[in-house]
Amino acid sequence: MEKMCDLAEFDVYSLADPEYFDWDKSFLAHGEAVVLIDKDKLGWMNPRQKIRYEGFLRTILDRCKTAFFEQTTVYYSVSLDEIAPFSIGLYGLESRRLLNAFVCEELEDEQYWKVWKILSAYGLRLFFK
Repeated sequence: MEKMCDLAEFDVYSLADPEYFDWDKSFLAHGEAVVLIDKDKLGWMNPRQKIRYEGFLRTILDRCKTAFFEQTTVYYSVSLDEIAPFSIGLYGLESRRLLNAFVCEELEDEQYWKVWKILSAYGLRLFFK
């Protein structure tokens, strides 16, 4: 339980900014991701979108190593090997290489925003170590 508290102390903006969030002191191991999911997004989705979204959540929950709730955000810690195939399948990412490049911050600006836009449309934010 102590490991979970490390992440819970930080909000979304802190997680995105290494100046405020020290990944070395977090519970995340190398090659893992935190998926921040805004549950309020489910309210405006049509039934088909909602089914796909909830299916994604169930898949991640089944495979995640850590899950806990903070207000309206769900935090999951999963390995990149586990999350990548499902992200590609649900959101049409061009290839696993693209996601890996995103993780490694090697994407060109245009590619980065393309991936970010796809994820944001489903209320997903990915922050990688």
